[in-house]
Amino acid sequence: MPSELGKRKGRFFEDSGFSVDISDEDWNDISNQIVDAENFLNENFNELNRLSETPNVEDIRFDFPYSLRLNENIFTQSEYIPPSFLKIIGRLNIGIEMSLYPLSKDEE
Repeated sequence: MPSELGKRKGRFFEDSGFSVDISDEDWNDISNQIVDAENFLNENFNELNRLSETPNVEDIRFDFPYSLRLNENIFTQSEYIPPSFLKIIGRLNIGIEMSLYPLSKDEE
């Protein structure tokens, strides 16, 4: 009797995905978030490379949440991404998303 394992059951989904936390750093510490991300890339390079070369995988990205720091004393905000990180993430064809969030009432 044929095995039921591996057979699709139910509906077929056109889109799918997953999310992984790669840093526990505070949203005010984008530079250490990037250090953690670079370590993750180096440790998982082969698996991520295999994933990025999988047919039908259209979008892989790292989303970095960070907090708005502008106030009456700080009039500009910029974030630095080092070339070593850009090089490895580019080799894996992974995009970067930067999600800017306002300060919470407690942080103001």
